[in-house]
Amino acid sequence: MRRAILRHGFVVLLLGLLSGFGVAAGGPLARGWLGTHLTLMLTAVFIVLVGLVFEDLVLSPRQRSVLAVAVVADGYWGALAGVFATVLRIPGPVSGGGATPSGWPATVFFGVFLPVLTILPFVFTGLVLYGLRGRAPAREHAE
Repeated sequence: MRRAILRHGFVVLLLGLLSGFGVAAGGPLARGWLGTHLTLMLTAVFIVLVGLVFEDLVLSPRQRSVLAVAVVADGYWGALAGVFATVLRIPGPVSGGGATPSGWPATVFFGVFLPVLTILPFVFTGLVLYGLRGRAPAREHAE
């Protein structure tokens, strides 16, 4: 599971790097691509960090599954949300230059994407903090 989480973290990192090409291209969508780029880069770091500590967490099998799904889903859902908001020009608090979001794209973004992107980080952060309690499980070290 650890390697799968790490792999997904680096896929999200690659998506973040690729979204940087939208910034380099310039134009009216450059601010949106910059937000997507930075968000995916930071999200990838969180996924990789969870992958790195995954084996040291004291969690039940179900909690481990929920953690893995939550952290990976957050990365891909964030990528989808960033592309959606950028392509459909949904102004953000930083990237929108003070414009007010409106129309069906804003309704979808704030009603579907944002609630999930708000809940998932609390789920995976809470599980990591909970899993770091007590002593780490004993592991065999390869020499």
